Amino acid sequence: MADGTELRIHGVAGSAPQSVLFADPVPVTADASGVGVYAPFPDTVPGVHRQAYVWGNLTSGGRWRAFWLLLLPFALSNIAFFMTPRCAPPAKERGHALRRAVEVGHRWFALALTCTMITATAAASMDVVAWQSVRTTEVSAFPPVRWLTTAASGDPALRLALASLLPLVVLAALWRVAHLTWVKLDRYCPDGTDWQRTPPDPDLPLLAHPGMWNGGDPVGRMRSLHVAIGFAVIAILMAAPFTARPLFAALWVAELAVLVVTVALAALPQVARRYGAGGAPGWVGRLELACRLVRDVAVAGYALAFAALVVARPYAPPEGALPGSHALQTWLFLAQVILLVAIAVPTYALSRISAAPGDAGLRYGRAMGGMAAPVTLLLAWMLTKGFAIGLAFTVAEIVGRPSYPGGAGRDAIVLPAAHWWAAPAGLATLLVAAVVAGWLLRVRSAAAKEPRRGERVSESVRGAWATAELTDRCGTVLTALALVPVLAIATVGVTTVTAAKPWEGWVIALSVAVLICLTAGLLLLGWQAYSNTALRRTVGVLWDISTFWPRATHPLAPPCYAERVIPELVTHVRGLLQDGGGRVVISGHSQGSVIAAALVLQVDPEVRTRTRLLTHGSPLCRLYARYFPAYFGAGMIEAVRQALRDPARPAEATWRNLYRRTDPIGGAILAGDNDVDLCLRDPERDGEPVRGHGDYYVDAAYTRVLTGWITP
Repeated sequence: MADGTELRIHGVAGSAPQSVLFADPVPVTADASGVGVYAPFPDTVPGVHRQAYVWGNLTSGGRWRAFWLLLLPFALSNIAFFMTPRCAPPAKERGHALRRAVEVGHRWFALALTCTMITATAAASMDVVAWQSVRTTEVSAFPPVRWLTTAASGDPALRLALASLLPLVVLAALWRVAHLTWVKLDRYCPDGTDWQRTPPDPDLPLLAHPGMWNGGDPVGRMRSLHVAIGFAVIAILMAAPFTARPLFAALWVAELAVLVVTVALAALPQVARRYGAGGAPGWVGRLELACRLVRDVAVAGYALAFAALVVARPYAPPEGALPGSHALQTWLFLAQVILLVAIAVPTYALSRISAAPGDAGLRYGRAMGGMAAPVTLLLAWMLTKGFAIGLAFTVAEIVGRPSYPGGAGRDAIVLPAAHWWAAPAGLATLLVAAVVAGWLLRVRSAAAKEPRRGERVSESVRGAWATAELTDRCGTVLTALALVPVLAIATVGVTTVTAAKPWEGWVIALSVAVLICLTAGLLLLGWQAYSNTALRRTVGVLWDISTFWPRATHPLAPPCYAERVIPELVTHVRGLLQDGGGRVVISGHSQGSVIAAALVLQVDPEVRTRTRLLTHGSPLCRLYARYFPAYFGAGMIEAVRQALRDPARPAEATWRNLYRRTDPIGGAILAGDNDVDLCLRDPERDGEPVRGHGDYYVDAAYTRVLTGWITP
């Protein structure tokens, strides 16, 4: 029997089992999708039973996952939630109210993002095509648009009903995909067993909380609310032109009430609270029923509005923009600005009072002064608004001529004034990105030429060091990009107050072209990745990082693979330890090291002293502790060290972290000399190629650490 098990967990880009094991793989617990545990055949290392957990197909395997790129803003809103700092004792009570306020703001902002996407598609099809294009002389060459602009040309009600099918299809697709992934991942339970045995404890690190990877119920509740608000928005726009009739006035009021109730339910902390298995109080079931009821009422309201438009055929002259469309978009814009401010202010306060004494012991400090969350929300909002504005101008160009409110002309398609003022943000983003890229090249070039005191290395090694150090500039890059939506907000605000006339000409044309190209580029990238496995794995890297986090605020975002990975690994490691197979060395590379650290805190306390943690190329501190201090800060790092501590061998190092200065992703965990970090020379000998982020498994230091824990 082996003296121990080495369990390898790979990093990003969907590694194949043979590339992790360096041998032909034999499935141990793998499923049909290829996700699971593999062992090498033959297992030739004496005394060591090597295994690999392969999870890459959860993010890059299916072809349809390539189109998750379009859901990037939703994913960013989830990431932002986990970036928010939290207060540790003794400041915990002082920051509790602030934290609650921030969490409500995040949930409301996620709802607003859903509204923005649905409103954008509804405005394009219902307002621009179905309502306004009837006045133009243009005939679109695009068949669906041509059909919709000519169908029932004298019947605005029927045309509006048909146009509402586009946002309906978008919302239904989001709902369906979210439900399927929810069943497969959020509600995943290995072999139907109760994998969680850690009792709830408020003093536990957040990653050790029994509800951390048990998001099935809250994600289901919030999905109902997002679907409800989507249907409510569509139905409100359908009823708005005909509110002179009692039936449509009642529908309009009813769907507005649904919208208000949805926002109120989203404010309740319990709607998103995660409980451990069997730990939810009985009344939570009634809350779930309420969320479903609101959703069903919204769906029924849409169905009734559709039927009423088709059967009753009310008439209203299609003059100007669709009644209610511009007002809805303006109020939505204003609400998002208010929410961004309402989130940023308490987040700043939390960042000031949440610093822990142990933070000084980490190699890297907090990114952006703890303000990464609002910056990320700004970027999510910029992407969503960019899509909305680009879609509006594109469709308006197809069926007529885009015009600002008050503009004239037979073919004029009136778009909201905010669209005209915010459109140049696309061009500004391109310019800022170019400036930032130039700055990064200068920084790298200067660093590569700078002599390192006491170190005689080749130019290629200095270049690799300089490139790797650019990772530490990510905060500056993101902050620079976030300035674009801030300037756009300021511009819209000033021009609205002063009633200035929006600019026209080449600035708008070029800005809209940039927005259209960005949207088309995402679609093209998704389409190419659909048929190209290598490109799909490359795109999957983005999801490997962003979908590690549960869907805490946006249930329509791409799913969290860790909701399956962590329970499955906990069950597997528990089985290895209970079978008397000696120690288990959990070896995590890159993103796999993040999974490994979270895994250690979920393993049963009575057996995890027989586990050891070996991380390599790890972004735990360099990226995760900097951007997610509440979850990967000094408290979590110390909790992992203490969880692995063996009372029988208190002096033994139970966690080793291997890193290289040439690695742009991995880095040290702790500051100064310590028993965790081990810096590897790269290249090992002069003349050899630089390894950077790869090939840690074949490094001699890896073998030394492993054999020190498992005697062959």
